[in-house]
Amino acid sequence: MRGLAGWWHPVRCEHHVASTRRPRRLILAGAFAYARQASRPRNTGRVTESNLRSVSLSRTGPYTFEAVNSRGTRLVLGEGDTSDFTPIEVLLAAVAACSAMDVDHITRRRAEPDSFDVAVSAPKLHDELGNHLGEIELDFRVVFPAGPDGDRARSVLGRALAQSRDRLCTVARTIQLPTPVTYLVEGEPVG
Repeated sequence: MRGLAGWWHPVRCEHHVASTRRPRRLILAGAFAYARQASRPRNTGRVTESNLRSVSLSRTGPYTFEAVNSRGTRLVLGEGDTSDFTPIEVLLAAVAACSAMDVDHITRRRAEPDSFDVAVSAPKLHDELGNHLGEIELDFRVVFPAGPDGDRARSVLGRALAQSRDRLCTVARTIQLPTPVTYLVEGEPVG
């Protein structure tokens, strides 16, 4: 597959089409040029009010934190010794949800799925690079109804996954691309 050289975080996607139930693997890596829609303004990399995404995080107890988004929705995160999501689980859920929304947006124009499930996993590694995740694997299991509409949805499923992997899913693309993470203490960069 072209465009894979040089990317640090490959992510494997699998999807199963109801008629064959055989997996098809796609690697989430690489960048492909694409034509932007004229009606969609190009983001030049500047932070603006319309493109800034943020959450706040507050400690609620030992190793327990609550994230709040701009709409007021709350998510409790923990260390993994309770039923709360861990930060890694939230990252994995974010990758799966982002790609699933892309795929759903493209395929449901043809047919509403009978079922749509995504399993996502990655090994947690500790090596010479420090703590990080290994290859992230997304396994899409999408079943569309029988008939012409379902056939049309099945026919675009692979392309929808590729589009999500290569350009649409902001979460997966952020993991794949070298994205700087800046740490600040009261607004000042940590040295």
